[in-house]
Amino acid sequence: MSNPLVLTRNDWYPPEGMSALPVDVQKKVPAEMKYWNEPDEEKREEMLDVLRDAWDGNGFIEKNTEEAKIHIAKSNYEKQWVFGMVLAPHEIDSWGDYETPEEIEDAIASYMSNIWKGEKPESVGSEHEKPIEAIPIQCFQAPVDFWYDGVPHTAEYMVPKDAWVLGVHIIDKKEFDKAVSGEYSGFSMQGTGLRRKAG
Repeated sequence: MSNPLVLTRNDWYPPEGMSALPVDVQKKVPAEMKYWNEPDEEKREEMLDVLRDAWDGNGFIEKNTEEAKIHIAKSNYEKQWVFGMVLAPHEIDSWGDYETPEEIEDAIASYMSNIWKGEKPESVGSEHEKPIEAIPIQCFQAPVDFWYDGVPHTAEYMVPKDAWVLGVHIIDKKEFDKAVSGEYSGFSMQGTGLRRKAG
């Protein structure tokens, strides 16, 4: 595969609506990184810079992310609700990466937008494999460090400032029982991103 000029020439940015990429390369660009669809010029250029850093001459260096699970922070037996963190800021994951508060804010916005638009209706699943009968009921970025009422005031149950907190109504009683029994230890996030090459 030849190196597309737009990915190797760092002093040129195509205008909105133009990718300047061969069709086979354009298909490899993740949906959220399709810079040519971005109307804001500064953001469009930033997106292209990330892609340039991720280009290895044959494709984009991808990162499949699965965050370590975090304890369920609170549960309500009567309503079959559970609450917990999806992402905590500056916490190193198994890839040696971490998310900033700003990146978490963007992730929450993307998650909620996809649900609203119906693009990813199966937003709650079991072990990243199959959807379960459950729906998000709360989703926010923690404004301060806090503990939910009734849980131990220890580090593993503390929700740190800027963490992504999700509340879910698990309609399926068997699945809810797995959450409160500890079989499901918490939420985890799965997604795809791009790695920048070091140096």
